[in-house]
Amino acid sequence: MKRLFNLLGHIGLVITLKSVAGEYHYDNYSLDSEKWKLPISFYFNFDESYMLDPTNEYSSIKVCEKKSEYFCVKARQFLFALPHKGANPGDGWEIESKYFTVKSKVDLQVFGSNYATYLIEMTTEEGLKLQYFYSKEKGLLAFSLSSLEDDSTEMFWLREGKGMGINPK
Repeated sequence: MKRLFNLLGHIGLVITLKSVAGEYHYDNYSLDSEKWKLPISFYFNFDESYMLDPTNEYSSIKVCEKKSEYFCVKARQFLFALPHKGANPGDGWEIESKYFTVKSKVDLQVFGSNYATYLIEMTTEEGLKLQYFYSKEKGLLAFSLSSLEDDSTEMFWLREGKGMGINPK
């Protein structure tokens, strides 16, 4: 009987770890956060294929097929794509009529740690510029949304230890 409970405990732990591995939170601590005492967030649930945006609207997400040449995540208001073979500054690619460019390598220094990242940029027809900070070791660490009309920017930081797109091969 004791063995059965141990086995069930291990199964529960594996199920818990599996579900957490498919969930990613990207948080923004802006002036609105001060008012509500919470960050505004993008929440991605890969296991159940949905995204919750900062306005609390749900949308389904789709991940590119593993046989595709890209790791990509598509939702109504979000698109991130990265070639499986990797990318270097100056490289570009197109997904869903959106063009991505690796602008530069950036040493992102946060909370006493340094992360070698690639700054990947994509501009939409709606006047938004998205910038992604991607690390080969940690995945998508952060992204920003900038309005080209009023020059406002919102930065979203990964809450978990590793972000989406880690080791996309």
